Amino acid sequence: MEIRFEKLKPGGATGHFFLLPNINRSDRLLKPTVTAEDMASVQLDFQTPSRKLSDPEIYSLKVFLSKEELAAHRTLSLEIACDPALFQVLNKSAVPYVNQAKISIDLKQESKDNTKTNGLQFYVEVISLLNSPLLANQSSANFRCFIRNELQTVLARFPESDKQQIRPSQLVLMGDDYAPERIFMCEKYDNRPSVEEMKTAVTKIGVDLTLVPVSVGQGDTWLQDQFQLGFCTDQEKKLPILLHLPRMTNDNTIDPLALNLKNFTDNYFPSKQVGVFNDFWINDIEVTDGSKSASLSVADTFIVYKRFQYVIRVFKRIVYLLIQADKNELKTFEKFKYSDLYSVRLQIRAALQRLKLKEKADTKKFAPLDQAVLFINTFLSIGENETVNLFVNVKDPKTQHIKNETFVFNVDKKEYLNNFFIHLNQVHSSLGYGGNIEVSPAMPSLPYGKIVTGSMINSDLQNFLTANPQQPACLVYTEWLKVGHIDELAGFVKKNGSSEFSVVRASPNLGLALLQALVAYKNKHETALTRLFRGKIWGHERIPNGLLFFQPPAAYARFVKTEKKGDDCVKGKYDLCGLQQKFPPDPQKTFYDSAYYDDRKFMVYNPQATVNTAYAAFISCDDLLEQVGKTNRAIEDLFLSKGKEYAENSVYKSFNENETYKKEIVPFRLDLVLDKEFKGHTLIRLPVLFDYTDEGFNDGTGAITPDLANFQTLGAHLLVPRPYGPRMKTDDAIAFIKSFVAENNINADLRNVAADITRQWIVDQGLNQTWHWLNPKNSISMALAGQEPSEFDENYEAFRIQKSIALFSPSYISKAAEDILPPLPDPFFLQIQKNPFTNHPSGKPENLSMMAQFFKDGFDAFKIARLTSAQAIRKALILNWMITTKRLSWWRKPSGKPIRVFLMKKEI
Repeated sequence: MEIRFEKLKPGGATGHFFLLPNINRSDRLLKPTVTAEDMASVQLDFQTPSRKLSDPEIYSLKVFLSKEELAAHRTLSLEIACDPALFQVLNKSAVPYVNQAKISIDLKQESKDNTKTNGLQFYVEVISLLNSPLLANQSSANFRCFIRNELQTVLARFPESDKQQIRPSQLVLMGDDYAPERIFMCEKYDNRPSVEEMKTAVTKIGVDLTLVPVSVGQGDTWLQDQFQLGFCTDQEKKLPILLHLPRMTNDNTIDPLALNLKNFTDNYFPSKQVGVFNDFWINDIEVTDGSKSASLSVADTFIVYKRFQYVIRVFKRIVYLLIQADKNELKTFEKFKYSDLYSVRLQIRAALQRLKLKEKADTKKFAPLDQAVLFINTFLSIGENETVNLFVNVKDPKTQHIKNETFVFNVDKKEYLNNFFIHLNQVHSSLGYGGNIEVSPAMPSLPYGKIVTGSMINSDLQNFLTANPQQPACLVYTEWLKVGHIDELAGFVKKNGSSEFSVVRASPNLGLALLQALVAYKNKHETALTRLFRGKIWGHERIPNGLLFFQPPAAYARFVKTEKKGDDCVKGKYDLCGLQQKFPPDPQKTFYDSAYYDDRKFMVYNPQATVNTAYAAFISCDDLLEQVGKTNRAIEDLFLSKGKEYAENSVYKSFNENETYKKEIVPFRLDLVLDKEFKGHTLIRLPVLFDYTDEGFNDGTGAITPDLANFQTLGAHLLVPRPYGPRMKTDDAIAFIKSFVAENNINADLRNVAADITRQWIVDQGLNQTWHWLNPKNSISMALAGQEPSEFDENYEAFRIQKSIALFSPSYISKAAEDILPPLPDPFFLQIQKNPFTNHPSGKPENLSMMAQFFKDGFDAFKIARLTSAQAIRKALILNWMITTKRLSWWRKPSGKPIRVFLMKKEI
């Protein structure tokens, strides 16, 4: 009498048996391309009615009984003890038994039906992973088999000893140092330049590139946030596994119903080569008011989550306006808990009423807020006796029909609503995305390295990531970042041909020091220094209610801001009053004097815009330092460094006196964690500057310079974001870098690189070139003197209608009609006749002439460039800034596709 697992070897010091999860699709190969036609819904192997006997992720379990053993007992049964959420038992045809909760198989009956002589055949498969959120707290990870007789005596068992266990294989997350096999990249409507550059890069690396078309990705691009790659092993083979994370966000839209990369992950990857772990998606969420309950899927709760976030956003806007109107209101909300959604909903009504009384303004001013509250009432309304009603679409478990259910919460039941809100925040927070997980290379006694995460509020995910003792996890505080991802702060790089690795981290202090030194060098040597972000744009997207939006960086908004006091315009560093108020016409001056090379026309920002637009991002080193200097010093001191001395105590006072900060943030500052967990490894700092935010970091921030620390490792190669930094003439750049490295605490490896910099090295690396991609469909917002009103103007629609009426008035039809009826006044003429220099921002198409203005930076030395197109890269064209209309249109002609513009400064 024997129970035997075939083709399964014990592994490791414990001698346990590890089974691969059957969460792939063994009857299909991973396709080299992605098309919309391939996105049909796919079932994983364990979800199909039966398995193929050739499926390598089902394990043969055989029972051997002699005739004498069968005859010696009245009954013989095979009993299996396991958690049905982890294991499934299959019959000899590889079909799952119906009742997986209690497996008891009549071996005498099986023997009668058996036509083979090599034992009774069964199969076992793993359908989940250890520490899945679907497992109960007391769930056992072990699989055990027993043969019992009529007296319940155990006659045989497997494993034979309690010291051996049959368990699911542990998921090991893969670090960036693993050799790449294929690179996946999403296409979207405006990233063709990046796609073309990636195609060039992969040919050098020798790795295949698979593009995810817009029709599949739906405009979403953050594959690395959608899942994390790992593998499981059963000692014989490895199975790559995608840890599919609960991410519903589409990074290119603010529409909560927009599709993202979830379906792509679910339907494209399951194959013979790749499995997909989806348990974080099928972990249903309960909503209840104490009287009735309903279960909602993770995907179904995303729209509820986004609406709850909208409620908080509207309330914070009202609170901000209320405090602006009356500073005494600060005390009212000083200790208010925004996680108390019940109280937030009641306060919205009361706070808005107080705001209207204090402001005593016309209804037009509060129209957007009133409209927002009307929208909130469609899903979270106030009922009688201060109840809050939640309206949710729920699927009927019997009919599968969708119906709208109402859940009612009063003050005694408010915790049900608040707990539901907190649960949704945990599940859908960006802190649970793939970008918040980094894995180090192998370390002594840790062949799979360590996991480093940013802040985690999803306890299920945190438990899952910390479950593997072979791959311990550590945490860095990252909630001060808007997305909260550790990959914006730290990464790992291995030295070529060595097992050694370095830790790379973002350094605001180094970024500040670099720009400050550049400004000092420019002033001392009177050399040409361009601005940062030349050719880069800031997007600004709005929806009609004006409360949800994608904004340009806060630093840009501060940079172009002017204030009005009554009818007076208060000038900032650059006089932008001419763009915002009427002033006496001066035919000699379209603009006032400008230290900004006469292109203040690009310094446009309209907070009230209801149309999507884009702004030219370029800014001088001095100006960027002025906007973000204090914020970045605070970031370095409060959240990154391990020191306790702060540069500006007034900024940090609220943190220093805060017990939560001392207990929950200080021990998890970046340098403290890196020093503890990766002691002895070289630390490399890269200059990264973060956007301006308020002193309390209430709204979070993100990198304003392309985040060099957020690189991609592809084996021995690194893909690093273009820094869009300032440019200098070659000799000045070499001299500056060497002097900066000598005078600052720079990593030894970087010092060695700096020492070897020569003019030829710069040419060989292509660093004497700058790139920009023009797209005829793109536009940059500009303000020009005498420009007609545009969508930016509040009166644009009225002006457009009046203009059309004027065009079709009798005065435009015939001279005779003009004699009879006077012409209708041209509204634009009426508006500007006393002020021809009134400006109205509007979008202007990108073209080479405009690019000339972007790149010359006011220096005569930079006024000649060589430009080549992507279609004819070998054809050089020397282009003077006095470009003809005919030549310009030729460059923009090819089917609206972007044109690659290669600029080489004359001096370089």
